Amino acid sequence: MTGHKYEKKLKDKNNQLNRMNFFSHIEITY
Repeated sequence: MTGHKYEKKLKDKNNQLNRMNFFSHIEITY
């Protein structure tokens, strides 16, 4: 159960990073 929670935490963190990279990429492109 804890492992599953940990995986979700990692996933959320990755999603945050991806979102930040996505927005910074847009800023650079335009």
